[in-house]
Amino acid sequence: MSLNRCEESLLRYVCDQADEKRHWTERVLRCERAGASRESCIADLERELRAYAAERGRADAALGEAFGAGRVSLRNLAEYLLTMWTPPRPRPPSSAASR
Repeated sequence: MSLNRCEESLLRYVCDQADEKRHWTERVLRCERAGASRESCIADLERELRAYAAERGRADAALGEAFGAGRVSLRNLAEYLLTMWTPPRPRPPSSAASR
């Protein structure tokens, strides 16, 4: 999975701040445990990450510069966090296994 420059900056920022990483890890796990579809979790996390980036960008000049004024996708970052910070989901049985 490839992250864009803005996603990498935000991930680096979150991982460098212990409290922020703890918050986002818990948030990702809560979303996954809620039982919503993966797509729904990704959309919710992307929306929250966008709001978080806007807020933190005002307080942190380097992060604000990385995001600039344009609209940037954070979908890959949301998907990456779900993949990395949640336990793997069981795979559905393959059709070959049922024969």
